[in-house]
This record gives sequence, C-alpha cells and structure tokens, in this order.
Amino acid sequence: MPFVALICGCLFHGTPAQAGDNCYFNWALQWDSQGNYDKAIADYNCAIEICPDDAVAYNNRGYDWYMKGDFDKAIADYNQALAICPRDGAYYSNRGVAWNDKGDLDKAMADYNQALAVDPNTASAYNNLGCIESARGEYEKAKDDFYRCLSADPNYVAGLENLGFFQATCPDPKYRDGKKAFENASLGYQLDNGADPYSSHNALAAAYAESGDFAKAAAWQEQVVQLAPAKDKTMQTARLELFKQHQPYRSKQYTELTKQTQNAN
Repeated sequence: MPFVALICGCLFHGTPAQAGDNCYFNWALQWDSQGNYDKAIADYNCAIEICPDDAVAYNNRGYDWYMKGDFDKAIADYNQALAICPRDGAYYSNRGVAWNDKGDLDKAMADYNQALAVDPNTASAYNNLGCIESARGEYEKAKDDFYRCLSADPNYVAGLENLGFFQATCPDPKYRDGKKAFENASLGYQLDNGADPYSSHNALAAAYAESGDFAKAAAWQEQVVQLAPAKDKTMQTARLELFKQHQPYRSKQYTELTKQTQNAN
C-alpha cells in the first residue's frame, strides 16, 4: 500500500506589495499547519479576492478541498492554478492525486507525466507514478520511478517510505530487500520527524517484517492500527495479525484493492 504524495505550496506568488497586503494568505497557511481546513479555505477565499492571479493560493485551497474529501473542488482549484502557472510541475502532480482518489488512474498518470514534462525534477510525480505502477504489477517501472524520485530529491520523505515499503512487500522476490527496505523506511521516519506518523510507521513495520524482526514489526504495526483512518482499520489489523504469526506482508494489485490510501505532505 504505497502512499501517493500531495504537495501544499507555501510560497506567495505575487509582488512584494501584494505579499505585504495579503495577510489572509499567511493566516491560511497557519490554519493549514493546524489541520483546520475550513478556516484555511475561508482565508484563501479572501486572499484570492485580493490577488486573483495567485496560483499558490488556488493550489493550497485545492489541497484543503482534497483533505476534506471534495476532489472535484480540489481539481477545479488546481485547474485555476495551472491556468495561471502552467509550468509548475507540482500543480499537475497535485491534480493527479485528486484524479487518483476519484478512481481515474489514466488522468492521474497523465498529470504525473505532464508534471515531469514541464519540470523533470518534480519528485512527487515520480513517487506517485511508482505507487500506481507498483499497484498495477509493473514492478520494474515502479522501482525505477522511486529511484528517480530520490535522485530528484534525496530527502523526499514519501519517496523514501514508499521505496522502503516496496522493497519490503513486493510480491516478486526479485525486488524485495529487507536491509534496503529498513534503511529507506528508517531514513524516511527520521526525516518525517512526526509530521505523518501513519505513513512512516506503516513503512517501518513492513520493513521490520521483511527483515525477520516480527516482534518489532508487530509493535510498530500496533501503532499503525491506532493511527489508521476508519477506512484502513480492517486492512491494517489484518496485517498486524500476519506479523504476530511471523508472516511478512505482500502488496496486492489495484484489482484486489478497494482503494489506495493517500498521503498529504
């Protein structure tokens, strides 16, 4: 279960005068950092009234709609951001995540590829392609894209965690490596620094299991179960039972999954 990464831009696009006047934008960022998406949206609404050509405000409001589960409104805001700034790879990648959650993988893949066409260093796009390719059983492509992600940004947390998870859980033993899985998952955990414990703990638990340390795998997986959203509880609990029985987890393809879990950064 790799995690698709979503980027929330935090840079103000506009003149210094606009930045100084638009306190709503800065307030919205604060609400975002606290997870209060309703208040963030309200302040982004005001920010956009003041500066209607601020692509980052549209992008960030799209992020908030995404986090609230309104993927159509998220896509509409990413469309606005791209109309203003069509050369920003992160906006295409973010829109791709929303398409992914709507179940339209073809549009998601198209956006990830377009992100790389306009900016070959868009780490999130490589990561997100790797997630879909892994779930489709295209393991060689997935491996290559996870490594391309980390070549673009060696400290990209989602890329490290997803590569570690892939190396721990791939059904094809050719791509599994418990030692490397633990190295990547552990580095991702350290760099994450508690920002997204569900994702980091998920990768570590799988890496411990593939390395044969099922006691630690179960201990970390118990935390994963506690952190899991309601839709993931059954799946993560079943994985905990596997680890308690000294069995590693093997990923399933999209056709065997009801939904991919998304990760927002």
